[in-house]
Amino acid sequence: MAVGTTYRYVVFDILKSLKSTFPDSEITQNHVLYWVVTVANLMRKRHLKKNDTGAYLTDFDNVPVLKDGIRHYVELPSAIYDRDFEKGVKYITYQRADVVAFTHTFFQPTTPSEAFRLYYSNYETPTPSNPYFYRVDKRIYFLGVESIALTKVEMGLYTALDPRASVTSLDAEIGLNEDQLHQLRIEVLNMGRYVLMIPSERDMEGADTRLQGNPNRLRSTITSNNQNQAPQEEQEEVTPE
Repeated sequence: MAVGTTYRYVVFDILKSLKSTFPDSEITQNHVLYWVVTVANLMRKRHLKKNDTGAYLTDFDNVPVLKDGIRHYVELPSAIYDRDFEKGVKYITYQRADVVAFTHTFFQPTTPSEAFRLYYSNYETPTPSNPYFYRVDKRIYFLGVESIALTKVEMGLYTALDPRASVTSLDAEIGLNEDQLHQLRIEVLNMGRYVLMIPSERDMEGADTRLQGNPNRLRSTITSNNQNQAPQEEQEEVTPE
């Protein structure tokens, strides 16, 4: 990781570059911060896809367990990356009190449709010692712990960054290495330039670029068109019926 590199440093560096290219633009610090966090999220997700790393892992201890009828569940304490096979959830565990020594029991991932099949398998049936979890939107439901008093769990989640300026502190570390920071700067600058160029292109939509900067050219263009049409009009007048 690029130690000590904050959002403030990256945002103001990019803002300065964009302002030098588009001095009349109304781009603000919050615009650039939103782009930076959005691109940083994409880069972190790409990195996780290629590397099984704990660099972006956040541990949540004592997450309260709730009940929906007989089903136990927890609300995700933070937004996570949506990855295949629920890999945005690194682990969920709880301490068992039904054995002599407290031990951690890990939940295995499954899906709502697959959960039905598990109960018909002698080797995969959900139990307190072999629990499962599946995700439905912002909820994580548990299987196999219905018969115990489960009140809290510990979760390890690959949490996503929140792009809202009211949430992201400029003085927080961005959490990317030097290579990623270099790529982030390129992608955000390209994004900013694209966005800032669109209004000028829309202003010119439908305009005749031949007339830009020379008002007299409009008069000469009309005169030239009239002269080109005159011979045809005269020929139509002398054509016998």
